Amino acid sequence: MFLAKPTTVSVIKKQYKYKSKAYLDVYFSLVVLQVISILLSFAGANSMGVGTPTMNINITYFSVDIVIVFTMIWGFITAIQLTTKNYRNDDFSFVTNRVNSNISNGLFLLTASIIAGITAMLSTFLQKSVLYYIGGTNFIADMSLFDYAKQIIIGIGSGILYVLLFCALGYVVGTLVQLHKSFTFIIPASFFGILFIIESLGLYDLRTYLFEFLFSEPSFVIFTLKILSIVAVVFTCATLMSNKLEVR
Repeated sequence: MFLAKPTTVSVIKKQYKYKSKAYLDVYFSLVVLQVISILLSFAGANSMGVGTPTMNINITYFSVDIVIVFTMIWGFITAIQLTTKNYRNDDFSFVTNRVNSNISNGLFLLTASIIAGITAMLSTFLQKSVLYYIGGTNFIADMSLFDYAKQIIIGIGSGILYVLLFCALGYVVGTLVQLHKSFTFIIPASFFGILFIIESLGLYDLRTYLFEFLFSEPSFVIFTLKILSIVAVVFTCATLMSNKLEVR
């Protein structure tokens, strides 16, 4: 009689498939949040008007930035949920360890980030369709079809990376909270404390640098390397910390 010894890859693969099917409810919350954010985006991001004695022209700028922001918040919360005890205990339906569990979680969050990033960016077409057919809004195109397609592709890639970044941050925050409940208060207090120090000391250059480092990188390749490097470091830290959690 031969005993089949499960390999690391096979265990991770089984865990990933299980989580992809068992955690489908997170996509329902994603849809709800994106629908709400799309409705909010109809208010317009900015507007301006020009008037003459015989004519008034109103120009309103619409964007899906609020959809992307809501989607990043969704990724942050979803990652925290994966670190809770109930979700962790699901992994022990398999012969596994903390490393395999974290890798499968990372793959699940990567998949969720790809889906969320694509739907967030493509929501611009839904927004424009509603504004055009229902709101009677006319749009002015200031770029070629090729440039527009390029912009959409880069937007989708950026959306995926931003959601993945917030998933990683949520995952490490959730891991810290599972290590000790006091981090539930320490983390937000530290975050707002740092913001207060930056404002009180006038460290605006530091704030500007951090913003430009994450949100104003002109090169998409460099931006991708930045985000992936941060994600890799954060997930590694979360994996190392999770080894200190109690076992079942």
